[in-house]
Amino acid sequence: TSLNSQQQQQQQLAPQQQTQQSQAAMQRQSSYEYGASPGAPGSTAAETTSYLNQYALLAEAAKRAQVACVMRDIEGMEL
Repeated sequence: TSLNSQQQQQQQLAPQQQTQQSQAAMQRQSSYEYGASPGAPGSTAAETTSYLNQYALLAEAAKRAQVACVMRDIEGMEL
């Protein structure tokens, strides 16, 4: 009986190990895909500025939402 249970455990672990191995292989393969930007030097400055502007807008919106939540909570307080 213990032999059968050991075999069942091994059979259950085998697919998990294969999945982990395949995931590790995919991670190794994807690490080789990184490289330098194909564009000419300096051509990404406009893209960087665009991303920074978008980030600034997002940060401002998040700050406004946070202040609105705090104000809503403070209005509900009674002293």
